[in-house]
Amino acid sequence: MDLGPGEILFLLVLILVLFGPDKLPELARKIGRYYRQLNEYKRYLDEEIRKGFLEGGEAKDKKGKRRGSTSSGKEIDEDLAAIAMTLGIDPKGKDKEELVKEIKEAIAKEESVEESREDGDVDNE
Repeated sequence: MDLGPGEILFLLVLILVLFGPDKLPELARKIGRYYRQLNEYKRYLDEEIRKGFLEGGEAKDKKGKRRGSTSSGKEIDEDLAAIAMTLGIDPKGKDKEELVKEIKEAIAKEESVEESREDGDVDNE
């Protein structure tokens, strides 16, 4: 999905009309905050996967504590549920393997969207 300059201008005018000039800075901050949080969770999950966190190896959490075989299953499940919810996945009623699979798929999809955006930017230059 490539957007041309005219389409982008139309969307910006539409957003301005819908939200008004007073709400735009607040809206931009919220969008930026959510995007930053999503990327933070994505990097965290990628790091944990690389360290073998999901395969039972040892890794460290955000505070530097050792995790893995010494962590309770509840802590791991809570972390996975939080990451899943951030990615828009409902963790209820799913076992750990299903949740991990859906998280990986969501991250891969997000990466492919980012790559296609980058490819689109390169093509336009």
